Amino acid sequence: MGIDAHHPESGKPLWNHAFTTSPKICVAQPGIVDGSSILLSLGYGLGSILIDVEEKDGTWTAKERWNCRRLTLI
Repeated sequence: MGIDAHHPESGKPLWNHAFTTSPKICVAQPGIVDGSSILLSLGYGLGSILIDVEEKDGTWTAKERWNCRRLTLI
């Protein structure tokens, strides 16, 4: 389980970031932050994660920058 990115024409997987939820419910709506990061709010008290996505020499990576169970807006 997690979030996947695919090439829009070929459908080829580009990158994946695995995360597990319990119960196995995932209705995350990703939000793009600063053009290269993705914010996922997982709901059901599971919190949020921020993933940095990068492409270098044709290879894509997705790394978790932070996670928080109690994200609040100031």
